[in-house]
This record gives sequence, structure tokens and C-alpha cells, in this order.
Amino acid sequence: MKKITATLLCAILVMSVLTGCSPKKDESLQETAQPTLMTFNEGKTYEDQASYASGIVTVSDVIIKNTTFNGDLTIDKSVGEGDVTLDGVNVKGKLIIQGGGSNSVHVDNSEINAIESGKEDSAVRIVISEKTKVDTIDLGGHTNLEVSGQITSLNVKPEAKATGIALQPNSKVEKVEVNAPTSLLVQAPITDLNLKAASKVSLEAAVENVRVEAAAANSTLALAKGVELKNLATETQVDVSGEGKLTNVLTTDAANVTGNIKAENTTVNENPIQESNKEVVVTTPQPTTPKPTAAPTKAPATPAPTVEPTVEPTPVPPSTPNPTPIPTPIPDKTITVTTPQELKDALAGDKEIITISGTLGSTSDYTAYDVNRAVTINGATGNNVYGTFNIRTSGVTISNINLTIRGGGVDSLKKWN
Repeated sequence: MKKITATLLCAILVMSVLTGCSPKKDESLQETAQPTLMTFNEGKTYEDQASYASGIVTVSDVIIKNTTFNGDLTIDKSVGEGDVTLDGVNVKGKLIIQGGGSNSVHVDNSEINAIESGKEDSAVRIVISEKTKVDTIDLGGHTNLEVSGQITSLNVKPEAKATGIALQPNSKVEKVEVNAPTSLLVQAPITDLNLKAASKVSLEAAVENVRVEAAAANSTLALAKGVELKNLATETQVDVSGEGKLTNVLTTDAANVTGNIKAENTTVNENPIQESNKEVVVTTPQPTTPKPTAAPTKAPATPAPTVEPTVEPTPVPPSTPNPTPIPTPIPDKTITVTTPQELKDALAGDKEIITISGTLGSTSDYTAYDVNRAVTINGATGNNVYGTFNIRTSGVTISNINLTIRGGGVDSLKKWN
């Protein structure tokens, strides 16, 4: 009996295996599961619509299409000087570029949260196409960047070595910050350009604000014909040359801005970078002459009645018009000076506007003028001042002054207007 029972149990077990009664794995889950890390290790086109947690490219000549990475995508240094193209790719983390050469990384029709470039041994070229959107780009190492797409913030890191950036005509870039020496070509309007390292900048499109910090001394700004730089704030020397227009300058020293383009308005301030971040608009106030108040119109006189010849007419006293308000005389706020001593006295006084007329000093008579209060100093036509202005406070505006500094050469004749 025991033998029969054992035989039956074995038969049942065999039937279970043959008929598939054993538990099955969920095949649908197997089909949809994606690898945590996708490795692109063949030089070919990957165009399956797929989604991965992250990815890494380890060889050159890779084209990735219509793919989403919920984390980072890395172009590994093993790519060497090879090429990688992303087309229709969405990277929700970072696109980390450690490899590639002079014609290497192309980002087309894609949406990238952030790009981080850090190739050390040689330059990598990154091309951002017109239909690509990137939130932030951080450039380190050796990078040549060409942008036709849309970027919110572009940052050159302090450790960057040789960086070249071209913002091409169709690009849309809001803010650029440069922390290492850079060659920058701007062919599309941008809002803010902050220079924190000596750089060469070519402006072929309008820029709203340029800020030059002390560490960026001797930077150059070349303005193409018809280009306007609206606001320049600088703590140090910067050369502004070309055929464009410089509207407002905010600086610690009016002599900081050199070159053949002169600002329409220059204001001296102890903290120009901080003030410019407050969106202060620099203007040059001009003295105005108050318009006299028109005299009141008299009503038509009523004809006097005819009197008898024998009666002496009673003299009618003339009517007294209402007094005309007298405008505040200009001398209460302004003064015109024609000698060095008059200028020194005026600076020590309380006049809000000082106008310099004629020539103050000579090649053998230079004077140092201390400016210790907020004041506007204007130059009349044909003025000349031999000496220097020592600005010791904020709120000082200087315009239309022809200034010759002792020992100066060709550049010693300054005109701020």
C-alpha cells in the first residue's frame, strides 16, 4: 500500500511539471524593466525609445536618439577625441562630459537639466543646437562651447583652463558668469555678463549689464558698430573700444574706463558692483532754468461813466495785480567757477551743482581737488582743468570735463560726458 501511495505522489508531481502548474514569474514586469545603468559601448546609433535611470558612453561614434535619462548621462574619458551625438534626448540629471575632441559632442533637439564639462588634457567642443534647452552649464577644464539654443545660466568655473564661448545669433542666454580667463563672442542679446577674471569680450549684440570685478583687471570689451552696452559697472581698469555705444558707467574711478568709446554718463561710487546689482540707473543731472510764472491776465477795464464837466473826476488808483511767484534763483543751488581757488572753495561749500568755465591751472600749475560730498560737477564748453579729482564719497557725478593730469601722455586728457 505504501508503494502505491509513493507511486501516485510521484505521478502527480510529474504531471504538475508537465502541465505548467508551478508558479510563473510576471512576464509583463520582465518586459518593461529597464537597467539601472545603460552602457553605450558600441559605435552605432541607438534609436529605441527608452528610459533609463542613468547612462554612460564609453566609445566614440555613438548616436543616441529619443531616450530619457532620469539621472545622469556621462560621456566617459575613454571616448578620447571621438564624437558623440544626442538627438531628442532628455537628461533630468546632469550631462557630464569627460571625453570628446574638437568636433565631438553635439546636443540636438534635446532638453538637458544641466551640463558639466571637465575634460583636462585637451579641448572638447560642445555644440548646443537651436532647438535645445539647457538650464545651467558649468565649464571646467578645456572647453570650446558654441550655443544656438536656450540657456538660463552659463558659468565658467575658476578651475577652467582654456575656454572659448560663442553665443551665436539665434541663441537665448540670460546670464553669463566668467571666473577664469575666457574669450567670449556675443552675437545675440544677453541680460547680464559678470566678469571675475581677465577676459576678451566681443559684443556684436546689445548687452543690458556688464559687471567687471577687481579680479578681472585689464579685460577688454570690443563693441561692434550699432551695438549698445547700456550699463557698465567696474571696480578696475577695462578697455572699451570699437564703434558701438556706451551709455552708463558706474565706477570707483572715472579713469578706470579707457579706450576710444566714451560713456554718455559716468558716476563715481565706492561700491559699483553692489550698486549695479540693485539695478541703479546711472544718469547725469543737468542744471535747469526755472520758467517764470506768467503774470495773471487782467480783466478788460470797464469804461468809466461820463461825468459832468463841472465835476472834478475822482482819480482811480491803479489796480494792484497779484504778486507773481518768484522762482528760486539758480545761485542758491549752483555756482560757476573760473579759477582753481574758486573751485576749491565751491567744493568746500554746499552748492549742489558746480560749473567750470574757462581754463583752471596750466601745464606748470596743477591742483588736487578733494571731493568730500555728493555734488555734480559740469564743464562749460571749452573748459580745461589741470589737476586731479580725489573722490572720497559716493553720489559724485562728473560730466563734460577736459582734465589734464600731471605727467600724463596722450591718455592724460580725459573727457567724461
